[in-house]
Amino acid sequence: MAEWVSILALAQKWEFIGIKELALGQLQMKHLPVVERVIIYQDYDAGEALLLPLYAEIAMADEPPTREQFARLGIETTTSIFFARERIRSPLYSANPLRSSSGGFRSPLPSAVDKQDVEDIVKDIISPNTSRRRRDSGGSLSIPSGVACYSLN
Repeated sequence: MAEWVSILALAQKWEFIGIKELALGQLQMKHLPVVERVIIYQDYDAGEALLLPLYAEIAMADEPPTREQFARLGIETTTSIFFARERIRSPLYSANPLRSSSGGFRSPLPSAVDKQDVEDIVKDIISPNTSRRRRDSGGSLSIPSGVACYSLN
């Protein structure tokens, strides 16, 4: 597989369209994880015809990609995939075109979910290994009791 990626890189660099198509065809026959395939195809401008089915595969999967995979995909691709996943999973998707007043799609929360559930989930996702810290008032930040503070690290 590495050989075909190298050939693809050189074909892209030197604008050898036929060789690029050959390398892409060979890579399509390899058993690569979908995220790896997307990264390669994006890096070497494989085009929408090859990328869109892969984006759809990621969006349709039961589980989203891992944080590491999303970091490798980049913010633009990650955001687009999450928008697609949200729209696909919207209970209103099959209704007539499900547009909200702002023109976007809606994905309402299940009725059994309350604000505290959402905050707990967000905390688990955004700061799974971080606890709130208080600092002394010696010129440093003091976080009042009851104020949520999350780290994006």
